[in-house]
Amino acid sequence: MFSPALESGIGSLLLVARIREGEGEDKVWAVIEGSLQTLTSKGIIPLYLSKRTHHMESSLIVSAPSNDVLFDALIDILAGVGSADGLWIFSLVKPKFFDVATNVGKDAIRFLITITTRPSDAMKVYNAISSFRQTSDLSMTYLAFTCQGHCDTLTLSVFAKSNDHVNRFVDQELNVVEGISKSTITPITKSKRLLPYAEMVRVLRKEVGDIDIARPMMDLSDLQ
Repeated sequence: MFSPALESGIGSLLLVARIREGEGEDKVWAVIEGSLQTLTSKGIIPLYLSKRTHHMESSLIVSAPSNDVLFDALIDILAGVGSADGLWIFSLVKPKFFDVATNVGKDAIRFLITITTRPSDAMKVYNAISSFRQTSDLSMTYLAFTCQGHCDTLTLSVFAKSNDHVNRFVDQELNVVEGISKSTITPITKSKRLLPYAEMVRVLRKEVGDIDIARPMMDLSDLQ
């Protein structure tokens, strides 16, 4: 199954590529790590690799000139990887990055929360979530429209102290926001930043404008 390029344009985009593998396979991560120079040679800047719990896939976040360029590069890279059986590419639209609380430690767990909302409520929900307070128990890293499925509108990335903390946040703060019809929590079991943190922040500033915060888009390895 393929979700080919949905948009092309001048400039660069923040894109996510999800590459699915057959059950019991785990080759894609190493292949992507070994192909970073190939991606860079095509004008693609790899930012992150991650894996979601209970999903047989690797997710690659990049800055790329277009969906077409990323699609072509990944098709070439994965040509010899028989275990790869699905590829989806989607944009991070209107990404908002948050200043990760300084007292969030390395024992935190990263989660992705997908949020379903109607188009008529989308910006209201986006603005409400953007105003949430950061704490040491749960700190947001980014929020973006992804529309990666027929019902998932927004993706929120967070660090939380535990499953109980993220469940409490979703039940008591997120799901009471008017306009949210559903939210789904998925732990991230593995993640890796693919370039030095200062360079990644430079790329983000180039893509989305001034980021007036000290600690955007941090990985667990960046926490004290």
